[in-house]
Amino acid sequence: MGGFAVDLVGLAVNLVGLAVNLVGLAVNLVGLAVDLVGIDVDLVGTAGLVSAARIECLRAVDRSRRRREGQRRRREGQRRRREDNPRPREDNREQDVVQRERDVVTRERELVKREREQDVVQRERDVVQREQDVVQREQDVVQRERDVVQRERDVVQRERELVKRDREEVTRERALEEARVRKKPRRG
Repeated sequence: MGGFAVDLVGLAVNLVGLAVNLVGLAVNLVGLAVDLVGIDVDLVGTAGLVSAARIECLRAVDRSRRRREGQRRRREGQRRRREDNPRPREDNREQDVVQRERDVVTRERELVKREREQDVVQRERDVVQREQDVVQREQDVVQRERDVVQRERDVVQRERELVKRDREEVTRERALEEARVRKKPRRG
């Protein structure tokens, strides 16, 4: 009977220790949940940056399209004016040479502008892609941390089940011990 009581005391001490560990684990889970909320807030901010970069990229493309459209309209207007006001053939030769040289310079400038605009658009697309990659990595980190939280919750659940089984076993052993004590004949 004395050994059994010592076993019961040892089991009770173990149960108290397990309860303390469960409280510590619960505190860790609360801390991890707070971290997850902070990461979610960071993700919202990063998503805002990505959408702002996308908007800027679309604006650059729209500006480029409007410039090209304006240049095309100006060239058509110049062509119509030349057609409406023909000059004598001799005067036109020198002017045609000058105009062709101007057209070449204009086309080269347009090409340079287009290349610059395309470079800007490409850089903005690269920025957007990098930011999307960062968002994806952060989402992966959040998912891994959620998986860790779930595994820790599973561990807590298993430990609770073990504690419950230990309590049931202690209760059964007490009942058996009490039954044995009752069955023993009293000496008197």
